[in-house]
Order: sequence, then structure tokens, then C-alpha cells
Amino acid sequence: MRENLFREEPQKEPERSGLMKVFQELGTPLEAFPTRYLFKAIFTVIIGILYIGNKHHVNKLIREVERTRTEVEDLRAEYMHTRMHYSRLKSRKSILKRARAIGLIEPEVPPLIIPDNTEQEQP
Repeated sequence: MRENLFREEPQKEPERSGLMKVFQELGTPLEAFPTRYLFKAIFTVIIGILYIGNKHHVNKLIREVERTRTEVEDLRAEYMHTRMHYSRLKSRKSILKRARAIGLIEPEVPPLIIPDNTEQEQP
């Protein structure tokens, strides 16, 4: 018998191995992943993104609170120092010392009090 010339033999694709074979068996991504899990997968991804964002936000707030706490401690120390210095400056002894340095002396007679008539009730 003669050979059939009208039929062409199908060419064999080279066999793939490893990862390409697995992908070929799975088919397209939609065929490999059932659509009934799609909502759950998207929900899980969104929850994961929110979790990561919240974690970053909390870490940022913690750093800001620590920075503010150290600033408050510094300001409190400065306030205490300034208050103590001011209380020393307003003491009678300190005022007299500074007054004598510029030539002022303490009066020996108390000041004369002039009554204010505008505060009295007028009928």
C-alpha cells in the first residue's frame, strides 16, 4: 500500500517539565481558582491591607506620644527652674540689693494713703 499523502501527522509539542507543566495542567487562572472563593479572597486582602495600615498608624502615634512626652519633661524642668529663679528675684532681700545697686534707698516713713472718693455710693 501506498502512503497517505493527504493527511498530515500532528506535530507533537515538546513535553514540558516542572513548573510549566503545573501551569499547563491548571489552565487559565479563572479555571484554576473557583469563583465562589473570590469574595472571600478579596475580603481577606482588604482586611490585611487595613491591618497593615492600622499597624503603621499606631506605630506613628506611639512615636509621636514619646516625642511629646520628652518635650513636656523638658518644658516642665525649664518651668520649675524659671519659677524658682523668679521667686528668688521677687524676694524682699533681692529687691533691696538691686535697688541699692542703682542708688535707691528704702523709705523710713510708710507711704501716705489718699482715699478714693469715687468708690463711695452716691444717693
